[in-house]
Amino acid sequence: MNKLLILSQIFVCSLASAAGPIGYGSIKMGMTMNELSSISVEEPVHLIGPLSPYEFDYEKYNMQRPVGVAEYKGPLRTPLSDSPLDARFQFKQEELVKLYVTLKSSQLMDKVVGQIEEKYGKAVKTEKPTEDQCIFRNGNSFVLKGGSTELRWMHSDGGNVIETRVASYISSVCPSSLRSGWSPLQTYSLTISVLQSDAKPKSKDNNF
Repeated sequence: MNKLLILSQIFVCSLASAAGPIGYGSIKMGMTMNELSSISVEEPVHLIGPLSPYEFDYEKYNMQRPVGVAEYKGPLRTPLSDSPLDARFQFKQEELVKLYVTLKSSQLMDKVVGQIEEKYGKAVKTEKPTEDQCIFRNGNSFVLKGGSTELRWMHSDGGNVIETRVASYISSVCPSSLRSGWSPLQTYSLTISVLQSDAKPKSKDNNF
């Protein structure tokens, strides 16, 4: 099948009133880990290896650890990239409540945003720019600009509120020196998560 056609199908909206995705490809919020692991390799979006436990030091970053949540990680094959994307999965009461995918570049982020907006309309956009004046002992100085940009879509259906976020973050922390090859930290991500779940989402012919 033509790759462009596959990309288009992944973002198909089955309801005209839908305000955002309920999953990504065959990965849907509310599915079990066994259902996730059983997705066929013939599907455009699927795991290419077994899931393994994901360990995050919440205390180190002064973050609250989710209660009753099991976290796993695994490589994800998608039509968006020729190479696998790193993905994390959160399960609560044995159901998928969060998918986090690391996007490898701003170009890939722009592709994701464009395809979601094509099916669901413009996102709610939040920008938090930062800048830092970097001054070094040799007299050199420059302004380092960074900050975060977040685009959000919300889908509400039968007691479920599912949020999709595409976000970027560029660090504006000055380097300790101007060593060759230094560049600011840049991260790009796609997150789909259940904010409220009174009932398991109904099955829909909706790939994203």
